[in-house]
Amino acid sequence: MTLPTPKLQRLYVFLLALFIVLVTLVVVKSHLMHWYLVHWFDKHGVTLEVEQLTLNVYNSNFELDHFVATNASGRRLSVDGLSVNWQWKPLWDRQIIIDEVTVNTLKLDVVGNMFKPLHIGPLDLALLVNEVVEDKPTDEPSAPWAVDIGAIKLTDFEVCYRDEKVHYADVGLPLKDANKPLDNCLKWQTLDLDTRLSLSETGELTLLGNVGLTAVGVKDWLTLGNLTVNGLNLSKQRLDWTALKLDLVEVFGNEGVSDSHLSMSALSVAAVGIELDNRGADINLLKLSGLVVSNQDSGLAFDNLVVDSLRGDINNVELSGLSINKINGGFQGAEVQIDNLSTKNLAVIDVGKQLKGEGFELQNVQGTFEEFVGRAGRLVVENFVGNPAEQVNVGAIKIDEVSVKQQGNDLLQLRRFSVSTVVVDIAKQQATLQSLGLTGVNVWQKAKDEQHHKAASFDALGIESAQLGVQSQQISVQVKGLELTGLALLENFGETSETHRALVTLKTLNVDNIHVAESIDVGKVSLNGFDSLLVLHPDDGLNVAKWLYSAPDNKDQQEQQDDITSAAAKQITIGQVSFGDDAKLTLVEHTLGKPQTHQLSKLKLSMAPIVLGGQGTTPLGGADVNFSALIEQTGQLSLKGVVVPDKSLKIDIKGQLQHLSLPAYSNYSARHIGYRVEQGQLDVDFEVEINNGQIDSNFALLLKKFELGKLQQHEQSAANNELGVPLPVALNLLRDNNDNIELSIPINGDLNKPDFSLSSVISTVTFKALKTAVIYTYSPLGMLSMASGLVDLATALRFKPLVFAPGKLELDDTAKAQLDKAGQVLGKKSKVDLVLCANATLQDLPVVSIVDGKGKTVIVPHKGGAQAISDTQRKILLDTARKRHRAAQAYLVDTYGIAAHRLLLCNVKFDKKADSKPIVGVSI
Repeated sequence: MTLPTPKLQRLYVFLLALFIVLVTLVVVKSHLMHWYLVHWFDKHGVTLEVEQLTLNVYNSNFELDHFVATNASGRRLSVDGLSVNWQWKPLWDRQIIIDEVTVNTLKLDVVGNMFKPLHIGPLDLALLVNEVVEDKPTDEPSAPWAVDIGAIKLTDFEVCYRDEKVHYADVGLPLKDANKPLDNCLKWQTLDLDTRLSLSETGELTLLGNVGLTAVGVKDWLTLGNLTVNGLNLSKQRLDWTALKLDLVEVFGNEGVSDSHLSMSALSVAAVGIELDNRGADINLLKLSGLVVSNQDSGLAFDNLVVDSLRGDINNVELSGLSINKINGGFQGAEVQIDNLSTKNLAVIDVGKQLKGEGFELQNVQGTFEEFVGRAGRLVVENFVGNPAEQVNVGAIKIDEVSVKQQGNDLLQLRRFSVSTVVVDIAKQQATLQSLGLTGVNVWQKAKDEQHHKAASFDALGIESAQLGVQSQQISVQVKGLELTGLALLENFGETSETHRALVTLKTLNVDNIHVAESIDVGKVSLNGFDSLLVLHPDDGLNVAKWLYSAPDNKDQQEQQDDITSAAAKQITIGQVSFGDDAKLTLVEHTLGKPQTHQLSKLKLSMAPIVLGGQGTTPLGGADVNFSALIEQTGQLSLKGVVVPDKSLKIDIKGQLQHLSLPAYSNYSARHIGYRVEQGQLDVDFEVEINNGQIDSNFALLLKKFELGKLQQHEQSAANNELGVPLPVALNLLRDNNDNIELSIPINGDLNKPDFSLSSVISTVTFKALKTAVIYTYSPLGMLSMASGLVDLATALRFKPLVFAPGKLELDDTAKAQLDKAGQVLGKKSKVDLVLCANATLQDLPVVSIVDGKGKTVIVPHKGGAQAISDTQRKILLDTARKRHRAAQAYLVDTYGIAAHRLLLCNVKFDKKADSKPIVGVSI
């Protein structure tokens, strides 16, 4: 190793010459030497104090006590004690052999310029070099001296360096004021080199023996308690030692620095070799314990690190038998804890280009990031090789027992994660894996009750193969053979159910292919063992709503939602979706107070293809849908059609419902129409078309053996008020000979209108359909012309009244014709009754005649009014009305065989108006 500059070489020559002069002067006379040193330092503006100076050339030793040199600027060079023992003879062969050097309490101030020394202690280096040049001019550079020092001992050592043009930031020290000029001191208590340090004429440095260093410190950023080096050898640019021990190290941890620091309780290294030219290293054993590195919230800690052997250079690093226990670390709020890490034959070959290894294993990892806490029981990586800058291949990655918590609440649990044959191509920005498996996954989520509940869990997720790539900032994902088993979604909290622990469960989910690029394409999706529970509450709606937790709105969340909405705008295409026949849906609703449970079982669904979102056209005009289900025990629902699930929701389906038992829905009919359902089944043929929010549909109903129970609050019944007549009457008119009722209900409207209510539309249209059906059925009888547009069922079901002549009790031909029409209706409708309401008028009273003054007989009409009718007259009128009532009843019984109990008689009345006509009203 050659000396760096000619000036420094001249400086070394000068110092050597100065040393020889000092020796000579001491031999002549020690006090003369003392005087000359004081005079020489004074010449350079330096004050010198020396208590004792001894030079014994014969005994080859030099001693100096209390040497203090300072200048006006305060720069100093001081030594409390200096002792040098050397061999005399080789001094004339341009070699120095020093057996022992002992220095006690050395203080030295150095001032530099861009790391070039300007002042050493109180002396100006530039002036000293110039003096050497002037005193010893030469045209050729001097040959270097060979130096051999046997032992060096330094105690209470302090060297201070100041450089106005070099700042702390330039040397990478993270001080609080890193832009201030470099001004620091290196101190240590004891340095021992107990064997030999050699520097040859060619600059080769060799150090053999033990090195001990204690209590080393650099102001503001370094404290070292103890350093021990045994068997150190520095030769041919190679460093060798058999042992290194380092205790109580602290870096960047004192007053005046940032929160960054490094502390180390112990470091032990044995059998280390370093080759500087080849840049290689060999370590047989490395132990590290109690290391701490932190920077404010960031941190790293080790209780123990053991490496059995390490071999490496700039192109090749091999590591085996690595063991790490209880590491803690964090960056920007994150913390990690590792109980154990081990590797097998780890190798880094040609750094940045190739690495390989049989694998490594990491156990009991714990970490936190802000309010999240995570733990992994075991991580195993097997058989990896590759180029970190280009491509990496991993045989397998396995993770066991993973958990994540947030502020004490469970967020994620994973029993096992396994990936095999992973290839990551950094250059091409793509990755592939042969298989992926997840088992025992549980995910928790905060719901509306502000508590965390299990949102999802599944037994296993398997992927046959997958590919991930990035091209032009576009992510592409290809997944083949996805299978999910034992899925449970949305924990059923707050509901009492012995069979449903979750709102949705699934035995298996199979997807043969998933491709994500500019659009999302999914192949065939098959679901087996689907089971869902929906609970409807009067105020809160469906139980799914209790999971729709939303935190307070803020700008960041809105931007995130906009990003999600933008990402969701991609077109999603699903080849086919199908349910197995073991799927079922359970609905429990509390709108009637007492829970009502209904079940759809044997669900079968097939949809293909399904296109969601995007700007493209829909293949084949939409998804072909086939669906069937068993409702309760007898109802069979089936439908077929086309569904286009885009923003406008286009639907065109046809289907039928057969054999639906209606008594199960009696409570609903009692609530909404005031009647219970005693018996009956329902068949429905339906057609539903929805386009751009416009619904156009028709439902053809067949009610079989349909019977209503007792009326609840007849006068206030919504159905009766809507129809104008009792609902059973309207239904009885529609029964055929098999006691069935057919009814057609069209439903039309604009689904986009805010005031559109499907339930309200169904109710209104149903009652209107009842009216229309009854009126249409009996319009040929002359009761009402459909062309009139009137839909008044109460009016339509009234026949023309039977008109009687005053005082007459028999039916005339006109009255009989009217009863014939009613008799025909009653003959066809065995469950229809007829109401007969007879009255009498004042015209039915006997005629009163008198003889006037001229002798003529004059008929005096009754003046009318209740006060003018006597009790005898009232009895005559009511008896007359009753006989007319019975006359009409007898005609229908005798002529058409109508049972008398089907002909209901009203309370007879009399009309007090003088111009009223006697009639018998007829109505159904």
